Amino acid sequence: MAEAPALSIALLATPEATASTLYGLYDLFSSAGRDWDVVMHGCPGRALLEPKIVSVDGQGFRASNGAWIQPDARLADCHSPVAICIPDLMVAPDEALTGRHETEIEWLRACHAQGTLLAAACTGALIFAEAGLLDGGEATTHWAYCDTLARRYPKVRVHAHRALVATGEGERIVMGGGGTSWLDLALFLVARLVGTEEAMHLARLYLIDWHREGQRPYAALSTSRQVEDAVIAKAQVSITTPPRQYVPWCSSAA
Repeated sequence: MAEAPALSIALLATPEATASTLYGLYDLFSSAGRDWDVVMHGCPGRALLEPKIVSVDGQGFRASNGAWIQPDARLADCHSPVAICIPDLMVAPDEALTGRHETEIEWLRACHAQGTLLAAACTGALIFAEAGLLDGGEATTHWAYCDTLARRYPKVRVHAHRALVATGEGERIVMGGGGTSWLDLALFLVARLVGTEEAMHLARLYLIDWHREGQRPYAALSTSRQVEDAVIAKAQVSITTPPRQYVPWCSSAA
């Protein structure tokens, strides 16, 4: 009996994508079914997922941090993936997405209508909101962008402190919160698509610890500062402001 082919996952690359999240997702999905047997039995197992980086035109480009991203295919050549995952977008919280990514949004809407599972890491959820896919549903994104998401898209119920949210019909839209919560998102998708046991294998291989407390520990001081006491307020600002560093090669004496 022939083995079932690996399930296809399209990773949507945009000019604002961060390479670490995009390729981190690629590595983790590629590992499913393959690498546990390498470690335990000395030979690779059968890959269960087939990630593919896709973009509007399929052409390579520089990511927001200057890293080179080389897509595998154009959107037009990516037919009916089982799932689509959007990495985070390196944009400012007050930066509007209106009028941008129109081709990607049309593709996402069409795929979702066909039953594709959609997922977004961190600020990638903003594209779902711009597409209207979150209207009447729930969402999360990086804690620093939750206020913007709620204000710009009032039909969306935003959960600022949750690291993972699944919403919509059949919970076919899934979002991870900020930073490394893309790891939670990836494990959730692996568990949903190929099984919990494989997700546990990946968690053990990569030493991934679930963000059980959500985003609250990281957002609390920055979003809810206590200002009644001037001394405490000053301390909170000091804690949440990165220290200025002396860089000798940037000095006027250099």
